[in-house]
Amino acid sequence: MIRLVGVGKTYDDGTVAVHELDLDVEPGELVVLVGPSGCGKSTTLKMINRLIEPTTGRIYLDNTPWGCISCAYGWQAAVGTLGQLRSIGHALRAWPTPLGVAINSADEIWDGAGLLTDTGVQGNLDLLATQLLTFARAAWETA
Repeated sequence: MIRLVGVGKTYDDGTVAVHELDLDVEPGELVVLVGPSGCGKSTTLKMINRLIEPTTGRIYLDNTPWGCISCAYGWQAAVGTLGQLRSIGHALRAWPTPLGVAINSADEIWDGAGLLTDTGVQGNLDLLATQLLTFARAAWETA
């Protein structure tokens, strides 16, 4: 499903190309945008494809919450990987922007049984889980 909620595009010169567009496109559904020249058909498609960014509103892909956990050896690798995962999710219209936690696996954060012992990392993972569940609940209640 592709969902546009209050999507608008106003160019720097003040030209309003699209004004508060709400649209749901279900899987397998065919949608045709028809209208006169300059009414925002191409701009809408370019915003869906991320060729241009909307000025207002959000565009969702499948209305799915997304969280990223990047576990890599060293902070530079963990944070760099998380940034790339978030960029991919954003390009795919993850909802709304992917949340994430970077974990440095070079740190001693696990005990011999494989249980997490670092309270800072545990707090970050708990926060990520809480945020994802909150967003998922809100999406469910407004769907």
